[in-house]
Amino acid sequence: TIGAPDPNGRQLDGMGGGISSLSKICVVAPTDRRDADIEFTFVQVGVKDDRIDYSGNCGNMSSAIGPFAVDTGLVRPSITSGGNATVSLYNTNTQKTIQATFPVTSDASETVYEGDFAIDGVSGTAAKIQLDFIDPGGSKTGKLLPT
Repeated sequence: TIGAPDPNGRQLDGMGGGISSLSKICVVAPTDRRDADIEFTFVQVGVKDDRIDYSGNCGNMSSAIGPFAVDTGLVRPSITSGGNATVSLYNTNTQKTIQATFPVTSDASETVYEGDFAIDGVSGTAAKIQLDFIDPGGSKTGKLLPT
């Protein structure tokens, strides 16, 4: 589906874009965890080879999980101040929790994507999605900082 492996690195026969930043997948599922509303597994797909990497995470992809969970009906969050909702995400790769806060409709059934939030280097504006990484240190090394 994503067009890998492609020895030419172009991924013309799939959804990938020929570079690693465009060859990513998130598998989203309901969770039984008490500290999360939804869980997901991040998958980095090799471009020129057939490697699949489950060891990390991606902030950009993580920012899509909360809105996806709301829009598909996997979660119905409570609305906090300012019309925002916070969805607690559990990343199975890093075994870490991320709080995603973003605007939703008044009944919390859909994400509001329109907004005036801008990111340098990204064209246009949209609604702000804020990620708070809870206890982020040590997911790969067991330590906060490498030695």
